[in-house]
Amino acid sequence: MPKPALPLILAVGAVSLAGCGVIADRDPDAGRSVQPAGEPVEQTTRATATPPAEGGNLLVLDLPTPEGEPVEEIGVSSPELAAAVVTLDDGTIIARQDSFGEPALRFPKFSLADAPPRAIVRVTEEGTSGVLDVGEQDFTFGVDFAVDEVSFGTSVDGGNNLIQRGLASGDAQFKIDSDGSNVLCRVAGADGVLEARVPQDLELTEWYRVRCTRHEDSIEVSVTPLSVVGPTISKTAEGPLGELTFEDGVPLSLGGKLAATGDVIRSETDQFNGSLAEPFLVVGEGPAE
Repeated sequence: MPKPALPLILAVGAVSLAGCGVIADRDPDAGRSVQPAGEPVEQTTRATATPPAEGGNLLVLDLPTPEGEPVEEIGVSSPELAAAVVTLDDGTIIARQDSFGEPALRFPKFSLADAPPRAIVRVTEEGTSGVLDVGEQDFTFGVDFAVDEVSFGTSVDGGNNLIQRGLASGDAQFKIDSDGSNVLCRVAGADGVLEARVPQDLELTEWYRVRCTRHEDSIEVSVTPLSVVGPTISKTAEGPLGELTFEDGVPLSLGGKLAATGDVIRSETDQFNGSLAEPFLVVGEGPAE
């Protein structure tokens, strides 16, 4: 019998939605030119990971689903946000536990099918609250994650998008993705684009925590092992960014790419294959621990 689930921290009082997304017919993430940034700087430190505190986190989710069952409802802690599971081609998200024994989300396994199963968590603003608009403020975002042994290799699933808002073809974006050998943070604003990449060979199926911070005209991404022993490795990049301005309604997503309408992108979903927990977004503060 499945174990009862505990609350999942994705951080945003008690709203829950579930749904299946319609499909975007073409991929709007065709890419954009990247303004060169300064040479990234690597920093390596030893750290003892602990579960993140909820203070200020906009992405605290409540997961009522018992472990091992398909996730159909996700609650968020802010009345200004709503979360839903959007799917394509029979994709599902399964409730599981992370390395701390806390609730986590198990995304679809990799498939060579022309139309593989896809499932993504969509977080949207209620009304015109603008709570996800980072503008020119400092902000930190990230997740805890464990990548499957096989996680990419087709034109549809060519990567593992962990958390993002916006697409490369849009005016603004912040995202973190991984291919198992690298963890990339990308932030695009009105004045330029910065990318910082940690070239770390991840131990597949093991848990890691990634955080990326925008501080003025710089970004820093760090990767900390959670279920294995190892150092925290950080990379930075510097250059002009300017304001991040999103069109109304652009969602934040966990586990893959969504169009500005909130629909699953059919052609290049970059479905994350693995498990995610503890999604994190703090706006208006410096680097988070």
